[in-house]
Amino acid sequence: MTITLQDVTYQLGLKIDGGPISGYIDDKQSQTKWTVKLTWFHNTVCGELEQDAAEERLLRYTKGYIMQLIGGILIPDAFDSRVHIRWLPLLEDLDTCGGLSWGSAVLAWLYRQMCCATEHGGLSTTPDNARGEQRLRHYRRTLNGISIMNIGL
Repeated sequence: MTITLQDVTYQLGLKIDGGPISGYIDDKQSQTKWTVKLTWFHNTVCGELEQDAAEERLLRYTKGYIMQLIGGILIPDAFDSRVHIRWLPLLEDLDTCGGLSWGSAVLAWLYRQMCCATEHGGLSTTPDNARGEQRLRHYRRTLNGISIMNIGL
């Protein structure tokens, strides 16, 4: 069975026909150097939202919440605890952000992680690779958890 863009839009409610989301991080140091812990977003940016919060505070809260969705659910890192700051510029204008093809980005990330989990691409192709199998099971559990939730950006 192959996961398609139609599956992503049906199960997650994410847009697949908008503007492209692109980028590439080629080394492990860049992957961790430019990330922020999700707990920091939760404690610092989101925190408690007052009933009569100003519009600026609402926008800040919304962007922090979206960053938590990106890093924790849609495009998680290996430990589900950090989010890359490369997503912040996309959140500057929320109207434009909502028009982007987030479904395509999520599907591309899923396929990339599945390839990394099975360690194809010259790294290792042994079928008894415990680390790769563990990572693959992790992403399957993540997808099962996402399909239960009704997420839409």
